[in-house]
Amino acid sequence: ILTATANPSFDVREATVNVFVNGKLAKTIAVSQDLSPYLYVFSDSLSIHATDKNISLLEIISNTDWNVSSNQPWLTVDKTSGSNSATILMTALANNTTSSRIGTLTFTGNEVSSQAIIIEQAASPKILLVSTNTLNITAIDSTVAFGITSNINWNISSDQPWLIVDNASGSNDTTIKIT
Repeated sequence: ILTATANPSFDVREATVNVFVNGKLAKTIAVSQDLSPYLYVFSDSLSIHATDKNISLLEIISNTDWNVSSNQPWLTVDKTSGSNSATILMTALANNTTSSRIGTLTFTGNEVSSQAIIIEQAASPKILLVSTNTLNITAIDSTVAFGITSNINWNISSDQPWLIVDNASGSNDTTIKIT
């Protein structure tokens, strides 16, 4: 019986076993050992921008079948499984919130340890845009409107009691009516 330890290298290992009879070489046996299964992803974390269509290439070095899964719906890959080495495309949807967020891509394979990449996506900058600086209201009962584009909380107040604002607070895009 010939026993060998696991092959930790990226190459097939070769050796010879010599059989001697009465001190003379009687037989030479060539021995080769295949590679142990391996799976490597060369990053354990990645920071990305908040913008839409945030795309990164991730390289998988492997000699076995593998799978990739994401724990967040905003974080996807173009290939969720494969064999051997490959490059996959990771896409993150825009983060329109004012808080950063974290997702994990987990790589698993046959007879190998799983690996994870922690993806941190930056927060969007705080936005508050008002569509106008001036509104004109006719002398008779009338309504005018303006738009707010925002990803933060906002409040509206008037310095006159005769102006009525239909929506005095919010946190997203909306149209405000004043009567």
